[in-house]
Amino acid sequence: MMFYTQDSSFEFITITQAIRLIGAGLALMPATTWTLTMVSDRVENGTAVNNTLRQIFAAIGSSIVVVIVAVWREAP
Repeated sequence: MMFYTQDSSFEFITITQAIRLIGAGLALMPATTWTLTMVSDRVENGTAVNNTLRQIFAAIGSSIVVVIVAVWREAP
């Protein structure tokens, strides 16, 4: 993403974002599966904790991005 500029084409951004998201999915799904196998006797609790933490960190991450964009747009 650090290579994006205002002149970057829509196709370039779309392709690079698709590659990034596929990579994230390929990394996170096995990690989640492996983590839940570690708590095989309490999979229900592990799933609940995983979902809760994912939502919390997604909300925090979204807030941080919004603040950064707002501050960046206000900079002279």
